[in-house]
Amino acid sequence: MTVTVASPISLTVPAVVAAPAVTVTQPVAVAALAVDKPIVGANGFITVTGAGDPGEQVEVLEGGKIIGVATPSDDGIWQLVYRVDENGQYGFAVQQRDNVTTRTEPVTINVVNIPVAPAAVTAGAAVTPTVISVADAATASVEVETSVPAGAQTVADSLGGSEYVVESGDTLTSIADEYLGNPVLYTEIVAATNAMAAVDSSFKTITNPNLITVGDRLWIPTPGK
Repeated sequence: MTVTVASPISLTVPAVVAAPAVTVTQPVAVAALAVDKPIVGANGFITVTGAGDPGEQVEVLEGGKIIGVATPSDDGIWQLVYRVDENGQYGFAVQQRDNVTTRTEPVTINVVNIPVAPAAVTAGAAVTPTVISVADAATASVEVETSVPAGAQTVADSLGGSEYVVESGDTLTSIADEYLGNPVLYTEIVAATNAMAAVDSSFKTITNPNLITVGDRLWIPTPGK
């Protein structure tokens, strides 16, 4: 009897190679540089706001010239208060720091509320007095042209509104929300307060809307005035 033993069969199974991991990188959102419509306040104060990358300084320009540097807050909003001396047209733009290629198109406004000084009277010029009889004095209306320097009361009258003293826990946006009905209108408080500070040093000059302290004197203008 013959016994046949089968030879073992050797099979080679190829190793399974795992596919390489794919890393997907989400692009970081970059806030687009922008300039909002500037707000013209009293006495030539203009509040310029816009958007940018939080924490990344931007350069603000007027007429193609850099007038200041601003830093967007955590919500991407920046602000700069600028003063002009004459009525006229002004164009504001913004760009990344030292990067003119990122400059935005200018946003143009017209300033028309700066008082114009009266013409000087030539020395020796003859002045013809207006004579009003006693009978007409009670009903006569006489217009007198005077040159009175702008004072705190004059500015306050043009702005309307009232004084406000900062209390603990206050922010400009919370004050604007309570008294003007919209937190975005804090820029009007900035412009009005700076206008008052220009003629009365007891009011705070606001250069950074995020920095106000207890006891600061602010001016809350009449909305829309």
